[in-house]
Amino acid sequence: MGIFYEEEELAFRLRQGLVDYLKKQGHIQTPQIEQAFRTVPRHLFLPGVELQKVYSDIYVATKLENDIPISSSSQPAIMAYMLEQLALQPGQRVLEIGAGTGYNAALMAHIVGDSGHIVTIDIDEDIVAAAQAHLQTAGWPQVQVLCADGSAGYPALAPYDRIILTVSADDIAPAWHDQLKLGGKIVLPFKFTQFRSMLYIPNLLPATDQVVLNLQNAGDHLESISMRGAGFMPLRGTFAVQTGQLFSLDPEQKLTLTSTRNCTWKTIFRHLKGAYSDRATNISSTYMDFWGLHTWLILREAAYCELAGHAHHRRYKNLPSLAQFADGSIATYGLCIDDSISLLQRPWEENPEKTDYWVRPFELVIRSFGPGNAPAQQLLMQINAWNEAGRPFQWYNWNLLQNIKIRVFPLESGYEAGPDELLSVRKGSRIVFAWRWQKMRSQELDNTSP
Repeated sequence: MGIFYEEEELAFRLRQGLVDYLKKQGHIQTPQIEQAFRTVPRHLFLPGVELQKVYSDIYVATKLENDIPISSSSQPAIMAYMLEQLALQPGQRVLEIGAGTGYNAALMAHIVGDSGHIVTIDIDEDIVAAAQAHLQTAGWPQVQVLCADGSAGYPALAPYDRIILTVSADDIAPAWHDQLKLGGKIVLPFKFTQFRSMLYIPNLLPATDQVVLNLQNAGDHLESISMRGAGFMPLRGTFAVQTGQLFSLDPEQKLTLTSTRNCTWKTIFRHLKGAYSDRATNISSTYMDFWGLHTWLILREAAYCELAGHAHHRRYKNLPSLAQFADGSIATYGLCIDDSISLLQRPWEENPEKTDYWVRPFELVIRSFGPGNAPAQQLLMQINAWNEAGRPFQWYNWNLLQNIKIRVFPLESGYEAGPDELLSVRKGSRIVFAWRWQKMRSQELDNTSP
């Protein structure tokens, strides 16, 4: 009995310490959310996990598939941020997609109170059973936990004041819009593109286009209120996150080609070891523009592809790179059409990590392999279009990213993109990105001023 109370006392002190840290870092800003984090015992949702780990600001994987985490208890800092964006009020009805351990549902149940209602959905029966058991043990048996495909929502209790996803999505399922009250909010980890990039630059910028997105129901569409960068496990089921085609060109050199569609990769592999041609773009860039153009191309080009791996072997001496490392590894992207490929290149340098390599301007060059010139022409056209658009999607600077406005229209709306907009038609919706909306809005206000 004494050991039990000692552990509970330690859990309490660690929990308060974590909340103090989250407040100091600015992740928790409102009293309701602070009180929820101070009250709900996270360790009851992570039985068997060391208390110091439970009450650290880290995510804890709880289920793996092929050694890849598919369910977890999210990092407390990002949970707090999402709850702040959700702006829950007592008495509200909330739908959660991705039950996880049940901890987030308990936090929300604490905030909405006895007059509110929380429904949380997960696609796996074992996750649902565990979440139900955790919620029962922790004292929130009123939370409704269902085993279902979350993309269908839960129409029996619709409409909802709030909807939250604890898994990333690259589309907005029609049910989520239909089941959300007018003026209600949906907060979710959202991928700008329907492509899982394999590029990763250690200690610099991960190849991510994922944000926590706060959308409000404006009637005929959803409209973004705010966003910030984050990384979450992908949604599974009918609206599962899409991935590209991955081709291992040379396992020994860890050389891979990733494409948005099937390509004649064996032929392309032969071309990559042969003759090439270079084409100037007359566009100066820095590494910091790397992901902005990356996102632009994926959204606009079905032929997008990436090349990553090692290039120090003599047979790959002509491979282009946008980023290079001391160990000989490279990373670049471009377009692949039929049996031809064009990739972006910057000048090769010795010891790049010991210079101002990452911030120094350079001219983008298109290096092409294979008989066709269509990839090079298309790539040049898109680079010019991105440059003329003001180089949107600057992931390295979240203040710049706030200039992006996202609107989500039903698929059947037929909405078409206007000036300074990019339309991405997906399985369940039309996603519209606008990158000069603040400037446009200011001009509208100026024109209507007396």
